[in-house]
Amino acid sequence: MSDPEAQSSTNHLPEQKAKLARLTGGGIRQKFYHPNVGQKIGRGYGIILAIAVTGTVIGAILGDFHQQQSKKLLEDVLEETILIDRLQLKLMQIQLHYHQLAPLLQQPEEFQEEYLHLQEHIVEFRQLWSELEESYDEPEVEETSDELEAYNQLKKNELLIEKYFQETKALLQPINPYQLSLEEVDTAQKSLLNFTLSPLSRTMEDFAEDLEVIKGTIDEEKEETTAALQARERLWVHILIISMVLSIAIAIFLAIYTSAAITRPLEQLTRVAKKVTQESDFSLQAPITTQDEIGLLATSFNQLIEQVRHLLDEQKQAKEAANAANRAKSEFLANMSHELRTPLNGILGYAQIFQHSSDITPQQQQGIEIIQACGSHLLTLINDILDISKIEAQKMELYPEDFHFLHFLWGVTQMCQIRAKKKSITFTYQPDPQLPTVVYADEKRLRQVLINLLGNAIKFTNTGGVTFKVEKLYHQQPTTNNQQPITNNKIKFEIEDTGIGIANEELDKIFEPFEQVGQDTHQVEGTGLGLTITQKILQLMGSQLQVKSSLEVGSTFWFEVDLPLSSKSIEVPLVTFSQPIIGRPVASRPLWCRWQA
Repeated sequence: MSDPEAQSSTNHLPEQKAKLARLTGGGIRQKFYHPNVGQKIGRGYGIILAIAVTGTVIGAILGDFHQQQSKKLLEDVLEETILIDRLQLKLMQIQLHYHQLAPLLQQPEEFQEEYLHLQEHIVEFRQLWSELEESYDEPEVEETSDELEAYNQLKKNELLIEKYFQETKALLQPINPYQLSLEEVDTAQKSLLNFTLSPLSRTMEDFAEDLEVIKGTIDEEKEETTAALQARERLWVHILIISMVLSIAIAIFLAIYTSAAITRPLEQLTRVAKKVTQESDFSLQAPITTQDEIGLLATSFNQLIEQVRHLLDEQKQAKEAANAANRAKSEFLANMSHELRTPLNGILGYAQIFQHSSDITPQQQQGIEIIQACGSHLLTLINDILDISKIEAQKMELYPEDFHFLHFLWGVTQMCQIRAKKKSITFTYQPDPQLPTVVYADEKRLRQVLINLLGNAIKFTNTGGVTFKVEKLYHQQPTTNNQQPITNNKIKFEIEDTGIGIANEELDKIFEPFEQVGQDTHQVEGTGLGLTITQKILQLMGSQLQVKSSLEVGSTFWFEVDLPLSSKSIEVPLVTFSQPIIGRPVASRPLWCRWQA
């Protein structure tokens, strides 16, 4: 981007910032005449809430007023019904007790008890009658015409009922069952029986019939009152529903209005954002049409576009610089690999020649071994760095070929047994008897993977030992005619050690380049690239390296890889692995092996 273009784009920033300051500032007048989105929504919700509350309160007040009236009337009706029922019951009890007095004249105690019950029921009857009169005398309660007519009929019989009670008292009070002779008992029984058949006694039956009539009238009134109460409850519900429907209608209208006021500028902003994204045109600016949060959002979006534009320019320049540095690094590594390997191969070659000379002293032999060990280590470091460079450039490829799998494993175990002997630890190799003989894979890269894993296990194990297991997971038939097989042969490789182990929080770091986990005392020589390269090679082979470990207990690495079977015949020196081999160190003696039972 040229300087004039950059100057033009940056000239917009002060204007955007000034507009942003105006939008975020302002006092009460600004908020009243130019409300923000939250205030608009708040006002709408306030109106809706006010309408809903007003309608609900009015409906509740009206409904509650009518409902309370109906409930009061229903309570009075129920109270009158209860009083009538109790009056009927007392009337029946009075008549029953009176009829039982004559047979009990010869049983004084029972007679006295029955007489006392009769007096109690008469007193209770009078109390109930007073309560019924008070109920009908209340001015707040309006009685129906039929009910008033029945009540007036009861009032006419009130004096007769009271006279009946007085006559009964006058008849019974002189009787003393303890002092009556047989003739007096017979006379008293006849008197009681004659009173029962008197017209005054029949007045009680008429009164009972009048009570039944007024009870029926009250029941009809109760049904009417219940129906009225239900109707008023329905009216209350209708008022509430109408107020809610009205509130919802107003809410929908306000929602449409508010959403339109909000979505229009948002749609404009969205169109600009899509155009910027699709066309990568960061010179566009979103229009600012409102003075609320949406206007603030548009202003912030415009500032963001300007900042992204500058960042992209800086990123482009940084990418060009990084590409140039990467090209320089690749050229440097390519040149240095040749420059380092050529003299290093010469050093290793002459060290090997000197090592086989017969006229060198033991001290010279030891020095040559040191030279060869250091040179081999340096060559390994160079190869690791070149491999990781190929991986980063995605130029690492696999070159599969047919090779003798059993002989390949034998060679790997021989190298590891020698390393284990030097550290005085055990090395156990446990092959599956069903392992294939010839497979089709990249022998060099598979050896590199196993040597890296086994070498790490031996390197980080100071006591105990390392166990190398090779297992065939399932069997498949090979192809013929020396062609690449179309079926696979899944083999599981597992390396288990009793070394220092890895903490759980550091397991994710072990596959990162140039990373060595553990305490400084446990970190040994190396670049920290071994597991990174191993993981990348296994991913090229369609596999994944897995690990489980416990600190100060040991680690187990394993992976499963498909090694296609091959029918090609390859002759190698006879090697038999019918039983697992264990190599054990013996102090000051050569390494010896035994077959594991």
